[in-house]
Amino acid sequence: LPVWRRLGMADTLEPIVIPPMVVEKHFTCSGSGLRFEEQERVSADSLRSLLLPSAGRNGIGDRDRPKAWWGAQTLFYGMKYTKTMTIAQLRAQLEDALRDKRNALHVPQSLLDLEYQSNKEFRELNAQVRDKAGMSAGAGAGAGGKRKRATTDESGATEKTTKSAASQKKPRLQKAEAVPVPKTKPRTKQTAKKSTMDVVPAPSSSKPAPKQTAANSTSAYDIEGFEPMDVDVEPVVQQTKQTARKSTGGRPPALHPSRSRNTKRQPRADSVSGRWSIRCPFITESWGHDDLSANIVQTGASLLGEFDLGVIRGLIRSDRVEPRGANGAYVALFWAGETGEGYDGEISPPNPSRSGYIKFTGDHLKGQINSVPACGDSLEFDGRWVGPADRITSSWGDYSQEAYERANRSRWGNRW
Repeated sequence: LPVWRRLGMADTLEPIVIPPMVVEKHFTCSGSGLRFEEQERVSADSLRSLLLPSAGRNGIGDRDRPKAWWGAQTLFYGMKYTKTMTIAQLRAQLEDALRDKRNALHVPQSLLDLEYQSNKEFRELNAQVRDKAGMSAGAGAGAGGKRKRATTDESGATEKTTKSAASQKKPRLQKAEAVPVPKTKPRTKQTAKKSTMDVVPAPSSSKPAPKQTAANSTSAYDIEGFEPMDVDVEPVVQQTKQTARKSTGGRPPALHPSRSRNTKRQPRADSVSGRWSIRCPFITESWGHDDLSANIVQTGASLLGEFDLGVIRGLIRSDRVEPRGANGAYVALFWAGETGEGYDGEISPPNPSRSGYIKFTGDHLKGQINSVPACGDSLEFDGRWVGPADRITSSWGDYSQEAYERANRSRWGNRW
């Protein structure tokens, strides 16, 4: 028996005669589980097959489901969700949770309890309203109690009638919920040229238009048929701001992915190497920086890259680049750098906690670095390939413990 029947809920849900019940902040309930913006929960096994398919199987891309679907799954499994988060960020949370071998992906017990209680309340209220309206449980809205009694007396087939009525109604509900919104929504290439990409829709309306355009210029990393070099976002890069930072110290000049704009489409050396235009919503919203970039070079199985995230710049390094398909890779990395607006000598030397990862897929990447000062436990970003890599001009030693101590002595003199 279903759990709602074993625990004494109203036996029959159909017909539903009341609107969905709002549950707490995010959810609604119509007696058969919680929903978020009309999206139902997908089982952990189904999520695994969709996001991390086994060999020979195809998973789904970011645009194969509406953003509400991605948000629903993160909420149902107890993860962080805000309306400003991109599909790439939501997907990254789900994939990381699916890969966690120590803690299997599961629905929090508190949410299961909330779902049970909401189902019970909705079914009881729906049954009360239905009975007062003189409608029979399991029959259509105009059936009335007389038809149900006649059916029961003549053939004892009330249960079959109920089931058939439910089975006729359910496909209509499922069909409505399963309307593939992405098919009408993305129109990928046209959207890309407008550089609005459905990354951060309405919530950024309070921000100035230039920042919104720059923030949206790098979309989710796995968009089928998207041609990144057609996205005309380079004029948004504020080179005057970048130039101002160049003059604040002896470090190598900051990176400018836009300087090779005339190279419409140059060959890729590999899945990793290149100049990348980076988007980091937290930094843009907190400090206003939107001209973020990285220059990454793969040599054999190792990786070295420079990055400039507005309030921090430095190097990333990895001894292992793991291929992922024909045009993808995954890299676990360590970073070191120099923080502070204007890069005033606050060195963050190499440390086991200064770690992270990057996933490369075609012309897009998404990743995370940890223990960035003033940025919380982790800092998420995504990016778009804009051209071949330049020569790396800084070294790991620029951010070593010795460099950290020299910078402190220089800043504080004999008091340090």
